[in-house]
Parts: sequence; C-alpha cells; structure tokens
Amino acid sequence: MKTGIRSGEIARILGIDRSTVTDWTDMEVFQTFFSETAFSQGKMHRRYNETDLVVLNTIRHFRSQNMDFPDIGQQLEAGTRTEELPLSAASVQISPVETVTRAIQ
Repeated sequence: MKTGIRSGEIARILGIDRSTVTDWTDMEVFQTFFSETAFSQGKMHRRYNETDLVVLNTIRHFRSQNMDFPDIGQQLEAGTRTEELPLSAASVQISPVETVTRAIQ
C-alpha cells in the first residue's frame, strides 16, 4: 500500500498551487531537507511525509515574508521549522485511506 501525502493534498493543506509544491521540492537549495519519496522517480508519484509537510510549510511561511530562497535554505539548515499550519489547513479533509494508513504507521 502506498503511504504518504500526495502533492495535491499538500497544496490544499498549505493553500498553495500544486506546481509550487513540486517546484520547491525540486529546488537544489531545498533537496536535502526532503524524503526520497518526495521526488518523482519514473512513473511513481511523489509522496510526502509529515516532515516534508513541515519543510514546505516553513518555505511557505518565509516566502510570505518575501524571504529569498537561499536565505530560507539557511534557515532550514539552522533547524528552523514552522509547524503551525495556515488556517486554510483546517478545512482540508484527509481521505479515509490516508487516515487508516497513518494509524498503521
């Protein structure tokens, strides 16, 4: 069974575009902060874990403050993480399959 959160779900949670999620994931400055499953390999879809979500949320937070990508990379390298999700996350419903998958882990 596939586990993890798809990029579209991450986008809905963070209130950003799906292409933004994949663009940020693919940026060289951020690649070391993501899990292996966050990268597309062949025909496999990207799957993000909770740590990936926090990294993307941190990038989203700093971008909303107009911080440049290299500076955000430095913040991530220093261990800075923004765990508080935006208000838009409250309205996102996770599928029953996702809920069961998380409970198993």
